[in-house]
Amino acid sequence: MGASGGTSKRRRRATAYDGPDLISGLDDDVLLRILGLLDARHAARTDALSRRWRGLWTRVPALRFDSLYWPSIKKASAADRYAAFVDTCLAQRAADQQTAAAAVEHLAISFEMGRPTGIEVERAVSSSIVVAAQRWMRHAAERGVKSLVFKMDLPWYHGLDDTRRRWRTHEAVMVLDDIPSSAKLETMHLEITKACVHLPATAVFASLTELALLYMVLPEGGSHRLSRFVSSECCPHLQKLRLRHITRLKELLVEAGALKELSFESMEEGCYIDLRTPSLQVLQFLNLDGFGNRPHMLRISAPRLEELMFDQLEGPDHIIVDGDFPLLRNLTVFLRSHGCSDKDEYNDVAIRLLQCCTSLTCLEVDLHVTKEESRVDRITGRIPHLPHVTSLTVDVFQMELHSFGYGLEDILANCNNLKYLYVDCRSVCTVSGYPIQFNQIIC
Repeated sequence: MGASGGTSKRRRRATAYDGPDLISGLDDDVLLRILGLLDARHAARTDALSRRWRGLWTRVPALRFDSLYWPSIKKASAADRYAAFVDTCLAQRAADQQTAAAAVEHLAISFEMGRPTGIEVERAVSSSIVVAAQRWMRHAAERGVKSLVFKMDLPWYHGLDDTRRRWRTHEAVMVLDDIPSSAKLETMHLEITKACVHLPATAVFASLTELALLYMVLPEGGSHRLSRFVSSECCPHLQKLRLRHITRLKELLVEAGALKELSFESMEEGCYIDLRTPSLQVLQFLNLDGFGNRPHMLRISAPRLEELMFDQLEGPDHIIVDGDFPLLRNLTVFLRSHGCSDKDEYNDVAIRLLQCCTSLTCLEVDLHVTKEESRVDRITGRIPHLPHVTSLTVDVFQMELHSFGYGLEDILANCNNLKYLYVDCRSVCTVSGYPIQFNQIIC
């Protein structure tokens, strides 16, 4: 019985693969597209399938490397093996690049280490991976890659507080000063966590249209490098820019004549932002980490702006508008009904924007009602007349159930041509010492 059962199982496993091989009969272009969706480590293993697949993966136009598909990387030796595999693949493709079929158009490299195993190991891993990353990005520029995605999440020591403080004083440093110019690179996404990044000083990316920089730490005094990187001097055809959580950013000047979409996400507290963007159409300040990181000042020149959004905790403390926004149709702002004194400036940015948006048709307001006896009304009489607004959405957050209506009445009075109105009222009160939230859609 045992022998017969084993034979039966082997027979069932064998018959599962007895059908025709439909995949191998597909055209090379189709197979290359399929292989381009795989991690390079898995794609390389297809060499062993059959003669039809042998060497095919070395011609995929998209190379993807992700450390998550490797055994858990907890030691420096494992990180070195990962880096060596990436180096070998890139070198092989560079050697074969005499033919157009072997060219790499899209390169994506991601490195993430598991839970740290010791501070010395983490420093060794950070050092080796940073050096390798500099090499990979240089390779992408030199070899005419069209799309570059690089994500690096270095280890962070989980020891005692004093040990973590010592670890931060030895942060990894990534130097991209010698990255060459590229006339072919069109999109770049750099997500570099827990490393100080020295951005290129002279490189020009003439074809770059989309750029995302996330979680970078700038060196002291490095704001001017970032300003150059995101402006026409470095990227003359840049159309879409996304910046998220850039640490040590003191001031940012964006002079980009072709830029159309710009997103700031969880920016550095108290920084100064100057936008000189004649073609800008969409501008967003988003809060994605739950903390308020308000720029101190925003100066903006964007006569073609059509959509502007400020999250509750992300809008600037002050704003200077050079000119107006005659084309702006969609605006999202945050207002408070009351302030601590007559000098409270919290609503000034929103009021100034409402004054500049002469053609506004769609308005969204986050209204925070904070009426208390000690507070001063900071909204009544300040909302300008908005005759073109036909769609109004108001999210009201009130700390007392009986305070509904403060500020909302003034907003409604100045939007007298509405076709669509949506009011969502959220109330928080204390019951037996516990905060309770009530939601009520008014209309």
